[in-house]
Amino acid sequence: MTYIDKTHSKKDLIKLLETFDIKVNPTLNKREIIQLIPKLIEDIKYEENCYNITNKNELLLFLKNKSPIIKLTAEEKKILMTKCKNIIYYCTNGYKLEDTLYTNRNQIMNDVIFVHTHGEIPSVRRCCRLYNMDNLKVNHVNPIIPEHIKKELENNRPNKCQTINKLIIKRGSFQLFFN
Repeated sequence: MTYIDKTHSKKDLIKLLETFDIKVNPTLNKREIIQLIPKLIEDIKYEENCYNITNKNELLLFLKNKSPIIKLTAEEKKILMTKCKNIIYYCTNGYKLEDTLYTNRNQIMNDVIFVHTHGEIPSVRRCCRLYNMDNLKVNHVNPIIPEHIKKELENNRPNKCQTINKLIIKRGSFQLFFN
């Protein structure tokens, strides 16, 4: 049996296996999934994936090491989301300090630096993007986004860019007949 670090959640393990086209019953518990992994990884075809794993040894090393996904406690997430909301409020109200909890721009910068390490959370990415549009910002801050989230965002980007034209306007004279 292979050793798998306890920081990998059941959801993370299922997602990892699904990237290699291995379907796992989600009703199984984490221990049962861990017991299945040695059998499941024997016949994997290591194609390009969001984890940049190219062979069995790299996969086993990935599972032995701590999970790259940082899990927050409820209290930590509450603090993080409060800081994000404050930053977004500052940004959406015209980058004015008057109606916010902040008294100077360094406080905003400190909050942005505090949250930027959790780029897997959409609110963090949004508050960093909005903050970076501020002409009076102290420094430019980019969120730290894990590789697998970057790949997901890249895959979703074409869907957002597609426009469906449904309205067609024709000019001229028309005759309508009602029965």
